[in-house]
Amino acid sequence: MLGFSQQSFDSIKEYLTLTSVSDDWVDRDVLLETLDSVSQKFNDHYQRAYGDLKYIFSGDVDVSYQTAETVRLLKRWSESDDPVSTFAVIAAAMEHLGFTADRDSQHILPTLMAAMLSDVPNTLDYHNNMHFRKVVLHIIRMVVVHNNIWSSNQQNYLDKGRVSLLIAAAAVHDLGHKGDGNIIDRKYHMAQIERRSYGLASPYLKAAGLSESILSDMDIMLRTTDVSPFGDPISPASQMRRAYEFHYGSDDDMAEGDDNASLLLSDDLAVLENRAILCLMCLMLHEADIMNSAAVDYDVTCGESVSVSKELGLRQAFPEDTLLFLEKICSGRMLSDSACHLGAKNLAEILQRVMIDYKNGNKSYM
Repeated sequence: MLGFSQQSFDSIKEYLTLTSVSDDWVDRDVLLETLDSVSQKFNDHYQRAYGDLKYIFSGDVDVSYQTAETVRLLKRWSESDDPVSTFAVIAAAMEHLGFTADRDSQHILPTLMAAMLSDVPNTLDYHNNMHFRKVVLHIIRMVVVHNNIWSSNQQNYLDKGRVSLLIAAAAVHDLGHKGDGNIIDRKYHMAQIERRSYGLASPYLKAAGLSESILSDMDIMLRTTDVSPFGDPISPASQMRRAYEFHYGSDDDMAEGDDNASLLLSDDLAVLENRAILCLMCLMLHEADIMNSAAVDYDVTCGESVSVSKELGLRQAFPEDTLLFLEKICSGRMLSDSACHLGAKNLAEILQRVMIDYKNGNKSYM
Protein backbone atom coordinates (compact mmCIF):
# COMPACT_ATOMS: atom_id res chain seq x y z
CA MET A 1 0.00 0.00 0.00
CA LEU A 2 2.72 2.47 -1.09
CA GLY A 3 4.29 1.98 2.32
CA PHE A 4 1.39 4.15 3.44
CA SER A 5 1.26 5.01 7.12
CA GLN A 6 -0.20 7.47 9.56
CA GLN A 7 2.95 9.50 9.02
CA SER A 8 1.76 10.32 5.50
CA PHE A 9 -1.52 11.69 6.81
CA ASP A 10 0.39 13.58 9.48
CA SER A 11 2.58 15.20 6.81
CA ILE A 12 -0.45 16.28 4.79
CA LYS A 13 -2.07 17.66 7.95
CA GLU A 14 1.07 19.65 8.72
CA TYR A 15 1.09 21.21 5.24
CA LEU A 16 -2.62 22.03 5.48
CA THR A 17 -2.05 23.68 8.84
CA LEU A 18 0.99 25.73 7.84
CA THR A 19 -0.16 26.89 4.39
CA SER A 20 -2.05 30.17 4.18
CA VAL A 21 -5.72 29.67 3.35
CA SER A 22 -7.31 31.54 0.45
CA ASP A 23 -10.16 33.91 1.30
CA ASP A 24 -11.83 32.70 -1.90
CA TRP A 25 -12.41 29.10 -0.82
CA VAL A 26 -13.11 26.97 2.24
CA ASP A 27 -11.45 27.65 5.58
CA ARG A 28 -8.79 25.49 7.20
CA ASP A 29 -11.31 23.66 9.39
CA VAL A 30 -13.02 22.26 6.29
CA LEU A 31 -9.69 21.09 4.90
CA LEU A 32 -8.80 19.33 8.14
CA GLU A 33 -12.28 17.81 8.44
CA THR A 34 -11.90 16.45 4.91
CA LEU A 35 -8.53 14.94 5.78
CA ASP A 36 -9.99 13.35 8.92
CA SER A 37 -12.84 11.82 6.93
CA VAL A 38 -10.51 10.51 4.22
CA SER A 39 -8.08 9.02 6.75
CA GLN A 40 -10.79 7.38 8.87
CA LYS A 41 -12.28 5.59 5.86
CA PHE A 42 -9.02 5.00 4.04
CA ASN A 43 -8.45 1.30 4.71
CA ASP A 44 -11.93 0.33 3.54
CA HIS A 45 -11.97 2.77 0.62
CA TYR A 46 -8.49 1.75 -0.51
CA GLN A 47 -9.36 -1.94 -0.68
CA ARG A 48 -12.52 -1.18 -2.65
CA ALA A 49 -10.74 1.24 -4.98
CA TYR A 50 -7.91 -1.21 -5.62
CA GLY A 51 -10.48 -3.78 -6.70
CA ASP A 52 -12.38 -1.19 -8.75
CA LEU A 53 -9.31 -0.45 -10.87
CA LYS A 54 -8.16 -4.02 -11.50
CA TYR A 55 -9.84 -4.22 -14.90
CA ILE A 56 -7.72 -1.32 -16.19
CA PHE A 57 -4.54 -3.24 -15.39
CA SER A 58 -5.84 -6.69 -16.35
CA GLY A 59 -4.05 -6.80 -19.70
CA ASP A 60 -7.38 -7.17 -21.52
CA VAL A 61 -7.18 -4.26 -23.96
CA ASP A 62 -10.44 -5.05 -25.77
CA VAL A 63 -12.25 -1.72 -25.99
CA SER A 64 -15.71 -3.23 -25.54
CA TYR A 65 -14.58 -4.92 -22.33
CA GLN A 66 -12.89 -1.78 -21.01
CA THR A 67 -15.96 0.34 -21.82
CA ALA A 68 -18.41 -2.10 -20.23
CA GLU A 69 -16.33 -2.32 -17.06
CA THR A 70 -16.04 1.47 -16.92
CA VAL A 71 -19.81 1.87 -17.24
CA ARG A 72 -20.33 -0.67 -14.45
CA LEU A 73 -17.83 1.11 -12.22
CA LEU A 74 -19.39 4.53 -12.81
CA LYS A 75 -22.81 3.09 -11.96
CA ARG A 76 -21.45 1.50 -8.80
CA TRP A 77 -19.88 4.78 -7.68
CA SER A 78 -22.99 6.84 -8.43
CA GLU A 79 -25.31 4.48 -6.57
CA SER A 80 -23.11 3.94 -3.51
CA ASP A 81 -24.13 5.43 -0.17
CA ASP A 82 -20.42 5.66 0.64
CA PRO A 83 -18.47 6.07 -2.62
CA VAL A 84 -14.73 5.64 -2.40
CA SER A 85 -12.75 8.85 -1.97
CA THR A 86 -10.68 10.20 -4.84
CA PHE A 87 -7.77 9.96 -2.40
CA ALA A 88 -8.29 6.19 -2.19
CA VAL A 89 -8.65 5.88 -5.97
CA ILE A 90 -5.38 7.71 -6.55
CA ALA A 91 -3.54 5.75 -3.85
CA ALA A 92 -4.78 2.50 -5.38
CA ALA A 93 -3.84 3.63 -8.89
CA MET A 94 -0.31 4.50 -7.80
CA GLU A 95 0.00 1.05 -6.26
CA HIS A 96 -1.18 -0.58 -9.50
CA LEU A 97 1.22 1.63 -11.46
CA GLY A 98 4.20 0.46 -9.44
CA PHE A 99 4.93 3.54 -7.33
CA THR A 100 6.87 2.67 -4.18
CA ALA A 101 7.62 4.78 -1.12
CA ASP A 102 11.36 4.15 -1.22
CA ARG A 103 11.85 5.12 -4.88
CA ASP A 104 9.00 7.53 -5.65
CA SER A 105 8.39 9.54 -2.48
CA GLN A 106 8.96 12.82 -4.35
CA HIS A 107 5.95 12.00 -6.54
CA ILE A 108 3.64 10.28 -4.07
CA LEU A 109 3.05 12.93 -1.40
CA PRO A 110 2.26 15.86 -3.76
CA THR A 111 -0.11 13.63 -5.74
CA LEU A 112 -1.88 12.51 -2.58
CA MET A 113 -2.12 16.14 -1.49
CA ALA A 114 -3.91 16.90 -4.77
CA ALA A 115 -6.15 13.91 -4.12
CA MET A 116 -7.06 15.16 -0.66
CA LEU A 117 -7.92 18.61 -2.03
CA SER A 118 -10.21 17.02 -4.62
CA ASP A 119 -12.22 15.43 -1.80
CA VAL A 120 -13.08 18.79 -0.22
CA PRO A 121 -16.89 18.77 -0.52
CA ASN A 122 -18.35 20.28 -3.67
CA THR A 123 -22.04 19.60 -4.23
CA LEU A 124 -22.63 21.22 -7.63
CA ASP A 125 -24.75 19.21 -10.06
CA TYR A 126 -21.87 18.65 -12.49
CA HIS A 127 -18.55 20.11 -11.29
CA ASN A 128 -18.63 18.12 -8.07
CA ASN A 129 -16.46 15.55 -6.31
CA MET A 130 -17.77 12.76 -8.53
CA HIS A 131 -16.69 14.70 -11.64
CA PHE A 132 -13.18 15.04 -10.20
CA ARG A 133 -13.14 11.30 -9.51
CA LYS A 134 -14.32 10.47 -13.03
CA VAL A 135 -11.61 12.60 -14.62
CA VAL A 136 -9.02 10.89 -12.41
CA LEU A 137 -10.40 7.51 -13.50
CA HIS A 138 -10.14 8.41 -17.17
CA ILE A 139 -6.62 9.80 -16.92
CA ILE A 140 -5.56 6.55 -15.23
CA ARG A 141 -7.13 4.57 -18.08
CA MET A 142 -5.43 6.79 -20.66
CA VAL A 143 -2.00 6.59 -19.01
CA VAL A 144 -2.09 2.79 -19.09
CA VAL A 145 -3.12 2.70 -22.75
CA HIS A 146 -0.62 5.39 -23.75
CA ASN A 147 2.31 3.61 -22.14
CA ASN A 148 1.29 0.33 -23.73
CA ILE A 149 1.33 2.04 -27.13
CA TRP A 150 4.62 3.87 -26.54
CA SER A 151 6.39 1.25 -24.41
CA SER A 152 9.48 1.27 -26.64
CA ASN A 153 9.63 5.03 -27.23
CA GLN A 154 11.26 6.86 -24.33
CA GLN A 155 10.53 10.28 -25.80
CA ASN A 156 6.76 9.82 -25.53
CA TYR A 157 6.66 7.30 -22.69
CA LEU A 158 5.15 8.69 -19.50
CA ASP A 159 7.54 8.12 -16.61
CA LYS A 160 6.54 8.27 -12.95
CA GLY A 161 6.99 12.05 -12.81
CA ARG A 162 4.74 12.65 -15.79
CA VAL A 163 2.15 10.15 -14.61
CA SER A 164 1.96 11.66 -11.14
CA LEU A 165 1.62 15.15 -12.61
CA LEU A 166 -1.24 14.04 -14.86
CA ILE A 167 -3.07 12.41 -11.97
CA ALA A 168 -2.55 15.39 -9.66
CA ALA A 169 -3.72 17.80 -12.37
CA ALA A 170 -6.83 15.70 -12.98
CA ALA A 171 -7.62 15.79 -9.27
CA VAL A 172 -7.48 19.59 -8.94
CA HIS A 173 -8.41 20.76 -12.44
CA ASP A 174 -11.78 22.18 -11.32
CA LEU A 175 -10.95 22.74 -7.65
CA GLY A 176 -13.32 25.15 -5.94
CA HIS A 177 -15.62 25.39 -8.97
CA LYS A 178 -18.63 27.62 -8.32
CA GLY A 179 -20.77 26.55 -11.25
CA ASP A 180 -20.02 29.62 -13.33
CA GLY A 181 -18.16 30.02 -16.63
CA ASN A 182 -15.45 32.09 -18.25
CA ILE A 183 -17.90 34.22 -20.25
CA ILE A 184 -19.36 36.88 -17.97
CA ASP A 185 -21.70 39.58 -19.28
CA ARG A 186 -20.79 38.47 -22.81
CA LYS A 187 -17.10 39.07 -22.18
CA TYR A 188 -14.62 36.20 -22.30
CA HIS A 189 -12.15 35.92 -19.43
CA MET A 190 -9.55 33.43 -20.63
CA ALA A 191 -9.16 30.42 -18.33
CA GLN A 192 -10.37 32.43 -15.33
CA ILE A 193 -11.90 29.41 -13.58
CA GLU A 194 -8.91 27.20 -14.35
CA ARG A 195 -6.44 29.82 -13.12
CA ARG A 196 -8.43 30.09 -9.91
CA SER A 197 -8.32 26.31 -9.40
CA TYR A 198 -4.56 26.35 -9.91
CA GLY A 199 -4.22 29.27 -7.50
CA LEU A 200 -6.14 27.39 -4.82
CA ALA A 201 -4.18 24.16 -5.20
CA SER A 202 -0.64 25.33 -5.89
CA PRO A 203 0.36 26.54 -2.38
CA TYR A 204 -0.49 23.13 -0.91
CA LEU A 205 1.20 21.24 -3.73
CA LYS A 206 4.31 23.38 -3.37
CA ALA A 207 4.37 22.72 0.37
CA ALA A 208 4.10 18.99 -0.37
CA GLY A 209 7.14 19.11 -2.62
CA LEU A 210 6.25 20.11 -6.19
CA SER A 211 8.89 22.31 -7.80
CA GLU A 212 8.15 25.63 -9.46
CA SER A 213 8.84 24.15 -12.90
CA ILE A 214 6.38 21.30 -12.38
CA LEU A 215 3.79 23.70 -10.98
CA SER A 216 4.27 25.90 -14.03
CA ASP A 217 3.53 22.93 -16.27
CA MET A 218 0.43 22.13 -14.22
CA ASP A 219 -0.73 25.71 -14.62
CA ILE A 220 -0.57 25.35 -18.41
CA MET A 221 -2.30 21.97 -18.26
CA LEU A 222 -5.21 23.35 -16.26
CA ARG A 223 -5.56 26.43 -18.47
CA THR A 224 -5.86 24.32 -21.59
CA THR A 225 -8.92 22.52 -20.22
CA ASP A 226 -10.82 25.77 -20.88
CA VAL A 227 -12.99 25.03 -23.92
CA SER A 228 -14.71 28.41 -24.13
CA PRO A 229 -15.69 30.10 -26.36
CA PHE A 230 -17.03 26.89 -27.91
CA GLY A 231 -15.25 26.02 -31.14
CA ASP A 232 -13.40 29.33 -31.22
CA PRO A 233 -9.71 29.22 -32.25
CA ILE A 234 -8.93 31.53 -29.32
CA SER A 235 -10.01 29.04 -26.65
CA PRO A 236 -7.06 27.54 -24.76
CA ALA A 237 -8.22 24.03 -25.66
CA SER A 238 -8.28 24.92 -29.36
CA GLN A 239 -4.84 26.53 -29.14
CA MET A 240 -3.46 23.47 -27.41
CA ARG A 241 -4.93 21.10 -29.99
CA ARG A 242 -3.27 23.11 -32.77
CA ALA A 243 0.05 22.88 -30.94
CA TYR A 244 -0.40 19.12 -30.53
CA GLU A 245 -1.07 18.74 -34.25
CA PHE A 246 2.01 20.83 -34.95
CA HIS A 247 4.22 18.52 -32.89
CA TYR A 248 2.66 15.16 -33.68
CA GLY A 249 1.64 15.64 -37.30
CA SER A 250 -2.08 14.95 -36.97
CA ASP A 251 -2.82 17.74 -39.44
CA ASP A 252 -1.15 17.81 -42.87
CA ASP A 253 -1.28 21.60 -42.83
CA MET A 254 0.25 21.94 -39.37
CA ALA A 255 3.46 20.00 -38.96
CA GLU A 256 6.65 20.59 -37.01
CA GLY A 257 9.36 21.90 -39.32
CA ASP A 258 6.93 23.76 -41.57
CA ASP A 259 8.28 27.31 -41.76
CA ASN A 260 4.85 28.57 -42.80
CA ALA A 261 3.03 27.02 -39.86
CA SER A 262 1.43 29.58 -37.56
CA LEU A 263 0.20 28.37 -34.19
CA LEU A 264 -1.33 31.70 -33.14
CA LEU A 265 -0.74 30.96 -29.46
CA SER A 266 -1.52 33.49 -26.77
CA ASP A 267 1.46 34.69 -24.74
CA ASP A 268 0.70 32.53 -21.71
CA LEU A 269 0.50 29.40 -23.89
CA ALA A 270 3.48 30.18 -26.14
CA VAL A 271 5.57 27.57 -24.31
CA LEU A 272 3.55 24.88 -26.12
CA GLU A 273 5.35 25.67 -29.37
CA ASN A 274 8.57 24.20 -27.96
CA ARG A 275 7.23 21.57 -25.53
CA ALA A 276 5.84 18.59 -27.40
CA ILE A 277 5.48 16.34 -24.35
CA LEU A 278 3.70 19.12 -22.44
CA CYS A 279 1.27 19.44 -25.36
CA LEU A 280 0.64 15.71 -25.14
CA MET A 281 -0.04 15.89 -21.40
CA CYS A 282 -2.31 18.92 -21.83
CA LEU A 283 -4.30 17.06 -24.46
CA MET A 284 -4.60 13.95 -22.33
CA LEU A 285 -5.91 15.96 -19.38
CA HIS A 286 -8.38 17.81 -21.61
CA GLU A 287 -9.65 14.57 -23.15
CA ALA A 288 -9.90 12.91 -19.73
CA ASP A 289 -12.00 15.92 -18.69
CA ILE A 290 -14.48 15.46 -21.55
CA MET A 291 -14.28 11.66 -21.80
CA ASN A 292 -17.21 10.92 -19.52
CA SER A 293 -19.50 13.27 -21.42
CA ALA A 294 -18.36 12.29 -24.89
CA ALA A 295 -16.79 8.89 -25.30
CA VAL A 296 -17.96 6.22 -22.86
CA ASP A 297 -21.60 5.37 -23.43
CA TYR A 298 -24.77 7.02 -24.79
CA ASP A 299 -26.64 6.79 -21.47
CA VAL A 300 -23.63 8.22 -19.64
CA THR A 301 -23.52 11.13 -22.09
CA CYS A 302 -27.24 11.84 -21.60
CA GLY A 303 -26.79 11.78 -17.83
CA GLU A 304 -23.88 14.20 -18.00
CA SER A 305 -25.90 16.53 -20.25
CA VAL A 306 -28.68 16.59 -17.66
CA SER A 307 -26.21 17.36 -14.86
CA VAL A 308 -24.68 20.25 -16.81
CA SER A 309 -28.12 21.69 -17.55
CA LYS A 310 -29.15 21.48 -13.89
CA GLU A 311 -25.97 23.24 -12.82
CA LEU A 312 -26.73 26.03 -15.29
CA GLY A 313 -30.21 26.41 -13.82
CA LEU A 314 -31.93 25.02 -16.92
CA ARG A 315 -35.03 22.86 -16.83
CA GLN A 316 -34.30 20.94 -19.99
CA ALA A 317 -31.30 19.29 -21.65
CA PHE A 318 -31.75 19.17 -25.39
CA PRO A 319 -29.95 16.90 -27.87
CA GLU A 320 -28.98 19.99 -29.88
CA ASP A 321 -26.90 21.22 -26.92
CA THR A 322 -25.23 17.84 -26.61
CA LEU A 323 -24.50 17.95 -30.35
CA LEU A 324 -22.92 21.37 -29.90
CA PHE A 325 -20.64 19.89 -27.26
CA LEU A 326 -19.72 16.82 -29.30
CA GLU A 327 -19.13 18.69 -32.55
CA LYS A 328 -17.65 21.98 -31.35
CA ILE A 329 -15.78 21.15 -28.15
CA CYS A 330 -14.83 17.60 -29.10
CA SER A 331 -14.54 18.36 -32.83
CA GLY A 332 -16.41 15.11 -33.34
CA ARG A 333 -13.31 13.09 -32.50
CA MET A 334 -10.67 12.26 -29.97
CA LEU A 335 -7.10 13.23 -30.83
CA SER A 336 -4.57 11.59 -28.51
CA ASP A 337 -3.61 7.97 -29.12
CA SER A 338 -4.98 6.81 -25.78
CA ALA A 339 -8.30 8.65 -26.09
CA CYS A 340 -8.71 7.42 -29.66
CA HIS A 341 -8.12 3.84 -28.54
CA LEU A 342 -10.54 4.06 -25.62
CA GLY A 343 -13.17 6.41 -26.99
CA ALA A 344 -13.17 6.95 -30.77
CA LYS A 345 -15.67 4.18 -31.52
CA ASN A 346 -17.82 5.14 -28.55
CA LEU A 347 -17.85 8.82 -29.54
CA ALA A 348 -18.90 8.00 -33.10
CA GLU A 349 -21.77 5.83 -31.85
CA ILE A 350 -22.87 8.42 -29.29
CA LEU A 351 -22.77 11.20 -31.87
CA GLN A 352 -24.91 9.16 -34.23
CA ARG A 353 -27.53 8.43 -31.56
CA VAL A 354 -27.69 12.03 -30.35
CA MET A 355 -28.13 13.17 -33.96
CA ILE A 356 -31.07 10.77 -34.27
CA ASP A 357 -32.53 12.23 -31.05
CA TYR A 358 -32.20 15.70 -32.53
CA LYS A 359 -33.84 14.73 -35.82
CA ASN A 360 -36.64 12.91 -34.00
CA GLY A 361 -37.90 16.05 -32.27
CA ASN A 362 -35.04 17.30 -30.11
CA LYS A 363 -36.80 16.10 -26.96
CA SER A 364 -35.17 16.93 -23.64
CA TYR A 365 -33.20 14.27 -21.79
CA MET A 366 -34.58 15.60 -18.50
